[in-house]
Amino acid sequence: MKKLFSYKILTLVAVMALAFVLVSCSPSTEKTMEVTDLMDKAAEVVTEESMATETADEDTMDDATDEMEEESMNEMDTEMTFTLDELAQFDGTNGNAAYVAVDGVVYDVTDKPLWSGGTHNGNVAGRDLSEAILKSPHGKAKLKDLPVVGTLAEE
Repeated sequence: MKKLFSYKILTLVAVMALAFVLVSCSPSTEKTMEVTDLMDKAAEVVTEESMATETADEDTMDDATDEMEEESMNEMDTEMTFTLDELAQFDGTNGNAAYVAVDGVVYDVTDKPLWSGGTHNGNVAGRDLSEAILKSPHGKAKLKDLPVVGTLAEE
């Protein structure tokens, strides 16, 4: 938007320069009025573009605020602490989210197709899989791609 606005200003300056040349070459009242009208129209275009740019900037600020609020919510989510009983509620069945814990960190596997229905290769969501993951072919490598939703309480 800002580049477009800059081009509009350059256009306005060019129109004004052209108007100056036209008025200088032909100082008739009729030409002067035509040039003045042309300059007024150019100024209107720049003003409208300026207002549109300000609105777009406000929208961008609103979007940035929304993103910050979402990040803040995500940060709050990562601060949740689950007991094993609480974690068991997130087993991926009956519309529940699917969470797994590994080394005290709780991960969301809900949107992972391999965890459909809350199970994956004999492992069940809603549990601490710290030992089970060590026996998996991928080990802990896949964890980096999962959203963290909290920590597992020490018992």
